[in-house]
Amino acid sequence: EDLQHEIADIKDRLLDHKKKIEFQEREIAECTKRAAQLNKDYNEQRKRLQLIESDMEKLRSDRHNYYRIAKLNEISLPFRGNAGSMAAISLAETSSSDDTSVVSTQTQNNSTTTTTTTTDSSTISNGDGTLTSQQDTKQIYNLEDRFELNYKRLRDDLKKISYEQVDKEEKLLIKQMSDIEIQLQKHLPQTSTIDARSREVKTTFELTNAEFERARNAAKRARQNFEKVKKERYDRFNALYEHVSSCIDDIYKSLTNSQAAVACLTAEDAEEPYRAGITYNCVAPGKRFQAMENLSGGEKTVAAICLLFALRSFKPAPFFLLDEVDAALDNTNIGKVADFIREQSASEFQCIVISLKEQFFSRADALVGIYPEPGDCITSHCLTLDLNQFDERENIANTRS
Repeated sequence: EDLQHEIADIKDRLLDHKKKIEFQEREIAECTKRAAQLNKDYNEQRKRLQLIESDMEKLRSDRHNYYRIAKLNEISLPFRGNAGSMAAISLAETSSSDDTSVVSTQTQNNSTTTTTTTTDSSTISNGDGTLTSQQDTKQIYNLEDRFELNYKRLRDDLKKISYEQVDKEEKLLIKQMSDIEIQLQKHLPQTSTIDARSREVKTTFELTNAEFERARNAAKRARQNFEKVKKERYDRFNALYEHVSSCIDDIYKSLTNSQAAVACLTAEDAEEPYRAGITYNCVAPGKRFQAMENLSGGEKTVAAICLLFALRSFKPAPFFLLDEVDAALDNTNIGKVADFIREQSASEFQCIVISLKEQFFSRADALVGIYPEPGDCITSHCLTLDLNQFDERENIANTRS
């Protein structure tokens, strides 16, 4: 009896557990059903979101293309303040196709698994035909999101149209533009004539440009050669000028046998002294300063001999030939010039002087006399006399033959 009572009790508990299990299974089924419905709603909302994003992407792409076309056609858009500029518009070409969404649903063991695959084919093309990353496209679109157009200049009737009327108005405006272009084409010359003229002008330009380049290169080479010659000319002239300027005063003092004498050279153009001229001034002993043209004949002769010997000191010559340089000299200056020439020719060079004055040629080392001999035909003869054999030069005048 006790055993039967215990069995009955166990059956009652088993029945209660079965009822609980059935209740929980119904709850699980209900939850699974609600989860499937929620997942379905989620997928529908996600698809709607993707469609909205796709529409937004297409609108952004269209907006960018409008900006790009405006910039290519040099149409100035009225931006509001600093919110955009024509320079900030990118000329990159963009293309955006609708997003592709693939939704698959699998059911296994009373559970539902939903997989959604989204493919975004939005790309951007540069002017060279290469495609950049979606990140670059996004950067361009984000920049253009900050642009604000000023619609104050827009016609009032266009401000009030609805979004659905935009396409209609756009087609109407495009048709008007097309009609205007057709009218313009009627008034323009034939395209073939323009193209032919354009090719002719282009060919002429290329030939002219090539000739210009050759001429420019030739001018450049000539300029370089000119500068080289100019520098060499300046260096050579300046070397002579600096040398003569530094020694002419000492030579003039030695020639006049006076420390009070002054001789100097002055270049009128310091940068190119050989162009403007060189001023030569001498102050004779005991005289005030005077311009060279105001000096006496003898003073000019002494100054000229001084300059001659100064030039010779830069590039020595083997001998000098002087023709009656003593013609304008008085006896005092004749002696000074003769002594100076004798001193210089003693060791450095030879000097041949044509002179008719005894005070001058009496100081020479040797004399060569030329005389005519009358006859049927006049002939010239010469006499030579070595004066170094005489100790006293003052007696030369008494030894004439």
